[in-house]
Amino acid sequence: MRKPFIIFLQITFILFLCSCTSNKPDYKKNGLITYYSDKNSKNNIFIMKPDGTRQNQLINDDNENSCGVWSPDGRYMTFESNRDGNSEIYLTDAYGNNPRRLTFNKTDDYHQSWSPDSKQIVYVSNEDGNQEIYTVDINGENKTNITNSDKNEMFPCWSPNGRSIIYSQEEEEGWKIYRMNINGENRKKVTDDYGPDWELYPQYSPNGRKIVYFTQIPENKIGNIFVMHKNGKKKLQLTDTDFADENPSWSPDGKYIVFQSNRTGNVQIFTMKADGSEQQCISNNKNNEYWPSWSWLQEY
Repeated sequence: MRKPFIIFLQITFILFLCSCTSNKPDYKKNGLITYYSDKNSKNNIFIMKPDGTRQNQLINDDNENSCGVWSPDGRYMTFESNRDGNSEIYLTDAYGNNPRRLTFNKTDDYHQSWSPDSKQIVYVSNEDGNQEIYTVDINGENKTNITNSDKNEMFPCWSPNGRSIIYSQEEEEGWKIYRMNINGENRKKVTDDYGPDWELYPQYSPNGRKIVYFTQIPENKIGNIFVMHKNGKKKLQLTDTDFADENPSWSPDGKYIVFQSNRTGNVQIFTMKADGSEQQCISNNKNNEYWPSWSWLQEY
């Protein structure tokens, strides 16, 4: 009698595993991508499914709103707006409701990224006269200039383990990718590349093992997307066009990358697999669309 009971438990366990697997999010059915568009002559924030369906305006007002980024826990979104006279960062719920101003400066604040615990953001500000990197709590407290240098820095991104931040720093030959501790210490150049190509918008993969970024040749504005190991080794070129492929961002499972490109004649949103295959335009609109950010924690 004992053996049939053990077999029954094994079958029950297998069925349980199958039911868990069937509920795992699939990028074509679950999740949303946020982006901003110049539709209606003003920049405003939109959302769509990762296959390009169900496009809908998320924030709808008369201000210039851009660069919406969801928090890792899916509860909030930050975005940039000029509604108070210059570019500042605002916080809303995940669907763009109840906006609250997060930064307060007479100069511009932008290029925000979330900490993995969704309690802080890192961003760029011109507050001290040049582009420097700051952190602030989502209640607006504990603002800190963590670079505090005479260099220009852009595009900070928090690592998934919360221990480091990668960013682009301006050098004599152009912008290159650096890494530092979250307090600004132990700054190191990630790559050993030299030359005129700028290295911009580095983004950690969800598991923290890889970095996706794009290079740009400033003279002709051609941009292409690359991925490399977090130590700067084993670079792989994902796009190879004579257009501007820019602002890559990972899907939450790390299997896909969303980016913007002007290869269709205007700037549109594209997706591809993490190895660069299956590149496809998912927005297919007549207007320009920028700065995609991906989360599968939201449905509408």
